[in-house]
Amino acid sequence: LLGREPWSVRRLDYSPSCYLLLAGSSAEYSKIAHHNIHFGKSWKGVFEDLIDRKQLMSDPSLLVTNPSHSDPDLAPDGKHIYYVLFPTPNLDSPIDWSLTKDRYRDEVIRTLEERGYVGFGDAIEVEDITTPQDWADRGMERGAPFASAHSFLQTGPFRPGNMWGENVVFTGSGTQPGVGVPMVLVSGRLAAERITGPDPTYRSRARSGEVRLARHLGRRIPGRPRTWAFGRSGVPGGRGHGAALGNPPRTLRSFLAFHAHGSHRDRVPHVRAPV
Repeated sequence: LLGREPWSVRRLDYSPSCYLLLAGSSAEYSKIAHHNIHFGKSWKGVFEDLIDRKQLMSDPSLLVTNPSHSDPDLAPDGKHIYYVLFPTPNLDSPIDWSLTKDRYRDEVIRTLEERGYVGFGDAIEVEDITTPQDWADRGMERGAPFASAHSFLQTGPFRPGNMWGENVVFTGSGTQPGVGVPMVLVSGRLAAERITGPDPTYRSRARSGEVRLARHLGRRIPGRPRTWAFGRSGVPGGRGHGAALGNPPRTLRSFLAFHAHGSHRDRVPHVRAPV
């Protein structure tokens, strides 16, 4: 669109992609929650497969979301919706998704049923699959719906800026401040302010929450010398008031590390949600 690729974009490394199965199903799993993360036994192996070897996971870790668990009106009476996400390499991998799509569907179903989703495949009544190639066909670089990796030098102020020249403004997870619904909403506000100017009446509810949490916890947590201080900038160590949080739980560290392109590859226990 611009006729050339700026260095700030050309330098980027991209996050892994994903294989997404959306299923309308007659099956109900009464003990699952709205969001369910199922870890394989080899957490470090997931990073090695996806990032180093650029191959499909040999021992998958995956996400199953069940929206109709929280809102039954989203599906017909007696039916349920399942959103099944398997991380995959992005299109830097040589995988040919035109050949792999259907075969990997069988692997996804087999894994779900092994993890306790009994009869999942037979209960599917309608489905839609999105592969890394489909993400790329929708305009996502390297087929990566999570955009460029959330490594330190690609996060917050180090992510590509949202202005080009005087009148082109970008928004979304590929620009500042980063990936995730809260960050994308911040990106939208920043883009609007580039056009209309700052809104002097706006006060972030998230910011108010940070201040309240900081007052509750204090700036330090006894016995936990390492902290994350989220301040005005929205990144660790930001200026202004912020919530001082001790080392996050190990599972959270590991999940964040995945979105950071495997910067830290902690092991986590094998966790399965009851089905």
